[in-house]
Formats: sequence, structure tokens, C-alpha cells
Amino acid sequence: MPAKTSAQRPVVASMTGFARVDGHGEGYTWTFEAKSVNGRSLDLRCRLPSGFDSIEAAARTEMPKRLARGNVNLTLTVNRTQSVSQLRINRDLLAQVLDLAREIEGRGPRRRGSIPCSPCAASSSRWRRTRRRRASVSRRR
Repeated sequence: MPAKTSAQRPVVASMTGFARVDGHGEGYTWTFEAKSVNGRSLDLRCRLPSGFDSIEAAARTEMPKRLARGNVNLTLTVNRTQSVSQLRINRDLLAQVLDLAREIEGRGPRRRGSIPCSPCAASSSRWRRTRRRRASVSRRR
């Protein structure tokens, strides 16, 4: 016979079971599984994807209301069904960020026709110097 809570609501005293629910929506598919075997006390283990941590807190609050004991494993799997949308660059925001970076470097705001990113220019000149050095070393051999 199931145990009773203080509110006289039945609680399962012992349980072995399995449940699985699949769903989809807004570009995602998901599968939620619950597995339970008999145990002396209530032991809950959750396997959740990153970003779904609030589900574990809710499960830890709700499970003792429905189960008196058992080893319960909850697993959530989430997959993206739609391909990643096309990347869009906010050019105005990018220009502001680059202008701020130049101000920090002490070069002043960007002018039309200038190289858009000083780190890119620095790395390309470094690449050319390295290439020249390697070429001169290989000619010496």
C-alpha cells in the first residue's frame, strides 16, 4: 500500500519503472527519459545539457512529493534540427568597436580607405618579415 503524506496524498513507496517522451519545436528535438529502480532512500541523478540546470532544481523539489524512495535517473537530450542561420555582421557596431580599439591604441578614429584592423596589418607585416627571413636563410644553404 502506498505511503501517505501529511496532506494525505498517496506517494509511491517503492518503484521500478521507465518513461520516455520525445518532442520538437523551434528548431530543436528533445528526448526526456526517467528510469527508476528500488532503493532504500530517494536518490536523484540528473544528466542535463548545459543551460538546463534549472530543471534539476525543479526535479529535486518535485520528486520527494511523488516518490518516497528509489534510485531515479533523469536524462534530457536536446538536438538542433535546423542548420545554423546565416551569419550577419552589424557593420555599424563593428566600426564602433574598431574605432574604440584604435582610440585605446592611440591611433585615433578610422578614416575611409584605411586598413580596417590594425592587428590584421601588424600580423601581415610580421608574416612578410618572417617569410623574408626564411627565404634568405634557405638561399644561404
